[in-house]
Amino acid sequence: MSNPFVFVGENVALDFVNTEIMVRNQPRDLLASPADLHVWKSAAQVYHPELSTINFDDPVFQQAITLRGAIRRILKSVIKAESPPSSDMEILNHILAAGHLHLEATGVGQFSQRYIGKENGLLTLATVTATLLTQYDLSRLHQCKNERCILMFYDTTKSGTRRWCTPDCQNRARSIEHYQKRRGD
Repeated sequence: MSNPFVFVGENVALDFVNTEIMVRNQPRDLLASPADLHVWKSAAQVYHPELSTINFDDPVFQQAITLRGAIRRILKSVIKAESPPSSDMEILNHILAAGHLHLEATGVGQFSQRYIGKENGLLTLATVTATLLTQYDLSRLHQCKNERCILMFYDTTKSGTRRWCTPDCQNRARSIEHYQKRRGD
């Protein structure tokens, strides 16, 4: 398996969270080492070019894993319409505090904002998470409807009816459902 990572989240934060997957009904962490984080970043920048300028230093690996867990729990709370755990918000805000908002004039009457600070990759992941939580329609944030899948995604379809991370996952879920109905008869 040359590239085990999936990029179905439609957002960097979601694709980062999706480095934890289910394989044969068992959780599997695709980021088992700092080298795995570098491989993910290389693969992810094809879908998210903004990652090309960041660097994940090996010393921040454990912090990245902690951040990923916090982001997952925050997003799950949004999906479930619950309040996010305050400890996870503290983790996210601690990383955001390492930078500051910077405003640039990009033309006459045009501005852009970005967070700047000591870039170790974590600040970028934290800011894209903050942007997702504050500037996106959170009703389009979903976890795959397949009970054997934990992937999350942002529904970009026009109808807003996407419920599975991929068509393959949808087919697997429907096959399982069909099998269970047949066994019940």
